[in-house]
Amino acid sequence: MNKKRVRVLMAALSIVAATSVLAGCGKTAEKTPAAEISGTITVLGSTALQPLAEQAAKNFIVKNSKANINVQGGGSGAGINQVYAGTANIGMSDVTALEKLKDEAKAKELTDYQVCVIGFAVVTSKDVTVTSLAKKQIQDYIYWCCYKLEAIRRRRSGYKCCS
Repeated sequence: MNKKRVRVLMAALSIVAATSVLAGCGKTAEKTPAAEISGTITVLGSTALQPLAEQAAKNFIVKNSKANINVQGGGSGAGINQVYAGTANIGMSDVTALEKLKDEAKAKELTDYQVCVIGFAVVTSKDVTVTSLAKKQIQDYIYWCCYKLEAIRRRRSGYKCCS
């Protein structure tokens, strides 16, 4: 799917969303019927973002019964790769396109839109004596645990730190 097509699609969805939000604002003397929206959109990718996309799709279809929105999981990499391949219209991902495509030229053909931020907290036992950690230290530890130890854990017990 080319970058222009993705931008046009995202612009159309943004206009529809903005119109829906602003429809209740102000007074109008006479309501004119809106054009019926129809067609199919495939949204694929991150299972962490899937519930958000499913709810947005349900809300959209309530007002646009001729529209069809297919929301599927599969992981961030699947979402990004399927949009790049042209088999999905929107790829849900909690990482950048460059991180999954590994090719800067390909990644630049896609446009990232941040829709939410996932927060996390580090919780320890009261017996832990660490009093502070920098964000970078936590990121480095998680990276090391998930990616460096993954091969060792898989060989020993079949356990996989990150899925």
